[in-house]
Amino acid sequence: MTTAATSESAQIPLGSRPFGLGRGAVGAVATLGGLVAVAAGLLVATSGHLVHPVEYGLELAVLVAATTSVGLYWAVRRPGNRIAVVLLAYAACLTGISLQGASNPVLHSIGVLFDAPSFLLGYYLVFIFPNGRLTGVLEKLLLVGLFWDVFSSFLPWVFFSPYVSGAAPLAGCNDSCPTNGLMISNDPDIANGFGKSDETFNVVLAAAIVVVLCYRLAIASRPRRRALVPVYLPALLLSVPFGIFHAAGAGAITLDATAVDRIGWFVTSGRVLLTFGFAFAIWQATLFAGVALKKILGGLRREDDVVHLRGLVADALDDPTLEIALEVERGSGFFLDSRGDPIDPTQPRAGSSTTSIARPEQAAAYMLHDDVLDTDPELVQAAGRSVVLALESGRLESELRSRVAELRASRARIVAAGDAERRKMERDLHDGAQQHVLALMMKVGQARSAETDPVAGRQLDEIQAGLEELWLELRQLGHGVYPPVLAESGLGKALEDAAARSVPPALLRTEVTRRYPAEVEAAVYYCCLEALQNVSKHAGPDARASIRVWQQDDRVWFEVADDGRGQDPRRPLGHGQGIANMRERLSAVDGTLSIESSVDGTRVRGSVPVPPPDRPTSDRSRASGVLTARPVDN
Repeated sequence: MTTAATSESAQIPLGSRPFGLGRGAVGAVATLGGLVAVAAGLLVATSGHLVHPVEYGLELAVLVAATTSVGLYWAVRRPGNRIAVVLLAYAACLTGISLQGASNPVLHSIGVLFDAPSFLLGYYLVFIFPNGRLTGVLEKLLLVGLFWDVFSSFLPWVFFSPYVSGAAPLAGCNDSCPTNGLMISNDPDIANGFGKSDETFNVVLAAAIVVVLCYRLAIASRPRRRALVPVYLPALLLSVPFGIFHAAGAGAITLDATAVDRIGWFVTSGRVLLTFGFAFAIWQATLFAGVALKKILGGLRREDDVVHLRGLVADALDDPTLEIALEVERGSGFFLDSRGDPIDPTQPRAGSSTTSIARPEQAAAYMLHDDVLDTDPELVQAAGRSVVLALESGRLESELRSRVAELRASRARIVAAGDAERRKMERDLHDGAQQHVLALMMKVGQARSAETDPVAGRQLDEIQAGLEELWLELRQLGHGVYPPVLAESGLGKALEDAAARSVPPALLRTEVTRRYPAEVEAAVYYCCLEALQNVSKHAGPDARASIRVWQQDDRVWFEVADDGRGQDPRRPLGHGQGIANMRERLSAVDGTLSIESSVDGTRVRGSVPVPPPDRPTSDRSRASGVLTARPVDN
């Protein structure tokens, strides 16, 4: 699954080498970052000129190690997203800040100078999150303001002040602070002026950053807001106390030393949390991807259509604008959305992105979604997998239904072919053998009337009697193959004749008042006939049988029951050839069959669906007599 043109980071698949770094290089950078973090922490913690050396050393050690680790984590999990590079650069600047613990004036002043790029990179990371680039006008204006503050106030203060210390709350110097090794002119008044200006700019910028971040969260779509919170929340926790801390330094508000120290600790905590916020952003995306996948799969139903599937995915991804585009035919390039309207997935609307869903050997499918989801590839991939699974499940189920329908149609064709063959055999018997025997009977009769020899006459009488018996047997055989009364008079009359001929005779009760399709009447008739034959074979000579046929709702039901010798209930039912024939006939017309047998008798019951009375029957008109069997009577 790949994502089409909106996010550079989303175009690079997970698992690719981050910025050309292999596993060995990643491990080497991680090891180097850990060693540098320890060295930086020790350099600051052992300083004799800082007010809070241990606390500040621990803060920098944690920040360097954590930022390096998070940067490498982003490089692996979000290859191609420049946030990884900026995080590593930020870690390097934090390492440079540790030089504030050096007693050498030049090194100490260089450490203070590193506050500027650290300040810029820290907020630049917030502004480019999560896409890895600046996209909004407000963020660009804020970045310009940050640069203006650094170059118009902070740097002039550094170059004109005899003593400098870090801007972090824990970076304050005591009386043994080294002199400024970068000072170009000792002018305390100018330095104090630029220092006040820097404090004021920091207050204004902090307030502006808080307003912009809150505004971005307020107007963001639900997916974007969910993605922004892990970084924007710690940024707010940093910026608010940061602004208050510098407002006190600028004299805008009055706070005692204890309050200033407490506010400083809030700034320190926010600074540390900001780094971990970038790691939590990926953890949250991974967690949400699992929850979304479970939610989608849990909501799928066998009868789902694309509309319901789209709703499930949109709800799981918290993106109501999400749409699914399916190609009508593979290679056609013509797509429809979930509502069946034409859509071009290569032209997403503003703020949206297109993700291709891999469907091997199937027509193409796409998801059109909020472009912020490009920064959560785990989430998009989970949703894509669920869509593929749902579409594939629907395809397999459709294929299964198609195969079942084909099998049922094949059985119906076989049964219909058998019935047609029976009708042909009946016609052949009537037109061929029966007519031939009848002609022989007539000739024998003529010969008998002309014969005067008593012996020859008796022989001719015997021959005529044999021919009559043969003619009756052929006539009964023709009726049994496909009885003409079934085609001509319908199910009720055909069963009436069958009940009268059965041994023993059966009691018939029929409640049908109309004709049914030929395949339905044939199935019911032959099933009842088979059941009656089973009665005569297995129920015993004293058994009495009954037939009932009725219609209920959209099905015609039949039941053949007897009170004879039933089957031992411990033996399985329905394994004879006759029962198999009944099941085969009924399955061909989507019918059902049940058999109940005990020592008190047997009950065979079945049903077949029938069309409403106003629907034309399958392929003949009963009223006009099409497809009726030719009668065998002369």
